[in-house]
Amino acid sequence: MKGLELPINMIVIVAIAVLVLVVVAAFFAGQLSGGINTIGASAAYGSGCNTLRTAYGCDSLQVSNIKIIGYNPYNVPVTAGTQYVGETLLTACQQNFKQSSMDNTACARACGCGI
Repeated sequence: MKGLELPINMIVIVAIAVLVLVVVAAFFAGQLSGGINTIGASAAYGSGCNTLRTAYGCDSLQVSNIKIIGYNPYNVPVTAGTQYVGETLLTACQQNFKQSSMDNTACARACGCGI
């Protein structure tokens, strides 16, 4: 009987390891389900602020016009292999700071512009 305990224990350990790997894979697959070429609010905010400072000289009127490639917070359906260009720096500011009432000037200030 002792000779059978080792293989049964090994089968149980392997089964648990496989289950853990499946759970970890499902977790990461869920994280990546946002689509191809999408970025989060924090990365979009940083990218948009950089564009605002360097390309537009901190012009707060441009905050609503700066489109951020790959920023798709509303999960708009996008065909595979394409990038979503549609949400603005203002949307990234509002989502990053969780303030839906944030306006162009407040967003520009948050980006480090002395307005």
